Amino acid sequence: MPFSPRRCALLALVASLLQLPVAQAADCHVFETETLTLTGTLYPDTFPGAPGFEDVTQGDEAEVGFYLALPEPLCMTPNDEFEVSSDQRLDYLQLILDQKGYDQLRPYLLSEGKLTVKGSITGALTGHHHTPLLLQDVEFVSGTPTEPVDCELLAENASLDERLPSPLPGKITGEGRLYFHTAPNESCGENKAYIVPGDVVSVTNIHSFGWANVTYTSKKGTEFSGWVKQGQVLINGE
Repeated sequence: MPFSPRRCALLALVASLLQLPVAQAADCHVFETETLTLTGTLYPDTFPGAPGFEDVTQGDEAEVGFYLALPEPLCMTPNDEFEVSSDQRLDYLQLILDQKGYDQLRPYLLSEGKLTVKGSITGALTGHHHTPLLLQDVEFVSGTPTEPVDCELLAENASLDERLPSPLPGKITGEGRLYFHTAPNESCGENKAYIVPGDVVSVTNIHSFGWANVTYTSKKGTEFSGWVKQGQVLINGE
């Protein structure tokens, strides 16, 4: 018996729906074994670390890292170790880097969509992994360095973005001197005043790109204020 045009159209629709997951799966990537080349914008970002992994203003260490924002989410094929879901943010990747990697990529921070790197995708396994997807074995491919920073304008904008309702006590951790900067950016350093591990400060503001505005009073009563790297500032900690 010949099929009517309406029935043929219905069968064609069903066939296309049945094939859709196969086509989508073919476009998805595999965890850890596949090398991807990705282009996006590189951001510094801060997340709470040990001991509670909840709030940097309540004694948790500030973990500052580099993150790649992609123009669209990645499609990943789940496996026995890593799950993915539609409610996760899959267009923002934490980069797993050593110090050499940080130094190599730093000139490309905030260069809009102009950094290309390659590596393999892994999933979050510990509290130090702050995004569902992470890029490991990262290699620089190409990029356009960020334009020179207007430190005065950046300092003005940062001062308007108040993130703390009132100053909080802080203590300097880590190793070596921590230099004051006029604005929350590496290129805005004063290279004169500094504080050292063990110094107690008052934290007046924090910046999402990994900086804290602090005030320090020396033993002689001299007051110093400025932006320092937040990774060495323990806020409300012991």
